[in-house]
Amino acid sequence: MFKTIRYFFICLFLISITSCQYKLRDDLFLDYFKNPLEKYNPEDKEQRLGITQSMLNIENFIILLDNSQSMYEPYAGATKFAQAKKILSGFKTTLPNLHLNCAVRTFNDCNCTNTDKTELVFGITDYSEESFRNFIHSPEIFPVKSPLAKAIDATGEDLKSVFGNIAVIIISDGKIYDNSAISSILRLKTKYGKRLCVYTILIGNEPHGKSYMNKLALAGICGISRRADCLATKQCMHEFVKSVFLSKTRLTASMQKIDTDGDGIFDYMDLCPDTVTGLKVNSKGCPVDKDNDGVYDYMDRCPDTPSKSTVDKYGCASKDSDGDGIDDSTDQCPNTPVGIAVNSKGCSESDSDGDGISDSKDQCISTPKGAKVNEFGCWIVAGLHFELDRWDINDAYFSNLDEIIQILLDNPKLKVEIQGHTDDIGTVEHNKTLSDMRANAVMRHLIRRGIHPNRLTAIGYGNRRPLTMSKTPDGRVKNRRVEIRPIY
Repeated sequence: MFKTIRYFFICLFLISITSCQYKLRDDLFLDYFKNPLEKYNPEDKEQRLGITQSMLNIENFIILLDNSQSMYEPYAGATKFAQAKKILSGFKTTLPNLHLNCAVRTFNDCNCTNTDKTELVFGITDYSEESFRNFIHSPEIFPVKSPLAKAIDATGEDLKSVFGNIAVIIISDGKIYDNSAISSILRLKTKYGKRLCVYTILIGNEPHGKSYMNKLALAGICGISRRADCLATKQCMHEFVKSVFLSKTRLTASMQKIDTDGDGIFDYMDLCPDTVTGLKVNSKGCPVDKDNDGVYDYMDRCPDTPSKSTVDKYGCASKDSDGDGIDDSTDQCPNTPVGIAVNSKGCSESDSDGDGISDSKDQCISTPKGAKVNEFGCWIVAGLHFELDRWDINDAYFSNLDEIIQILLDNPKLKVEIQGHTDDIGTVEHNKTLSDMRANAVMRHLIRRGIHPNRLTAIGYGNRRPLTMSKTPDGRVKNRRVEIRPIY
């Protein structure tokens, strides 16, 4: 009994000591992570740097601003989004009014449709503290969402008209899990060379984010990466602004030897830093493409495509049946009439004759106003169908022809071809005769109602132009019809 009590007190004593140690460590942990962003005042004029125009080493800077969903996560008493705006404000306060061109482009990861996934939301324009302040507090600062890689690629176009040196500043939490953005930075660096340097600002403290933002800066060769927590201090903000505007950091010897994908091409020279292991690469670190069609050989099903050929995603020469500039493999409207402007899907958004069928799908593109059309945009005698092997018009259908008569009366110069059709039952010769009789039956009715014969032509097409391929009773009824086609 005594031993049991003794062990019980020893256990209590150890638990008490352990609890005190954990409490002490927790206090130290909180002190260590006390974040300067929480009390940072970005409008404090004391952080203004005394930079003059003659001291500048660059003439242009563009900021790529992350608006991904992760930027709305909490960090240091606010969202990462709010902290990014705070750092932008501090950046603005630190930098005096100088003759510089500036711009801001946003990017995000949303799955939204009908919107650009990256957008230039400010500039390129002359830098001024006032205009930059107004922009930071405007609703346009984060209008859309887009991947960083696409934003960087678009930046290449944004900058094509500027002269002088360029600083690209990327503000993000670094939650990007592929190397596409690094590849884009390398392409941008290849395009602008020594004129351009990349600087990154990390919002947050995730190890992956820090590593990724460092890689982005490294890909630009002459930039640096800093955390927003650091830039919330006067000394760190001064150091960062001086690095961007007054000097250029060079690669260290250790940096020059990094080869992420192990293809033998160091990252600072590698335009494809995420090449699949084992693939043969060229001097730029990209897989071989011997026919230069833009599709790497290991993915190319047609590796010997003739020079300058337009190819599909498999590297094979493409086909464009309707000549609208969109390959058949992606053309959603492969029978667009010649000369019609189309969108990226090969379809026309316009409707020239106003019949409700877009021009790219309209097989009868000059239908008169007010005419009822079928799904192909062709003028039909709505509701008029014929009994099997009959051509006479039932008295109940005469009212369906009134619309045709009225349109012809409203357009006295309009001439039309009345086209008769049949289903697939019967011989070709019989159906041709039957369709002629159906077309003539409609023409005779129009003449009796006052339409001059010189304006009318009747022709039968038999079963050569079915509206539907269905052999059901309903499908055959639809094919026993008459259509009206204007003659211009």
